[in-house]
Amino acid sequence: MLSTTTRNIPDETMTRLKVRAPQTGQSLQEYLLELTTREAPHPPCGKRPNAPSGTPEPYARSTSQ
Repeated sequence: MLSTTTRNIPDETMTRLKVRAPQTGQSLQEYLLELTTREAPHPPCGKRPNAPSGTPEPYARSTSQ
């Protein structure tokens, strides 16, 4: 399993996450892993399901060099 570091999280957001984690009976690490695992299968925000073929994805990386 890979590790990641997230920087520049607003203090208010971090405080909310630190409060919510124990409310679910989880450590902060467990809670964040659950959140990201649950969200990963979803399409990125702004994806248009009926977009014409060839429309670039909002968050796709360019493959051209």
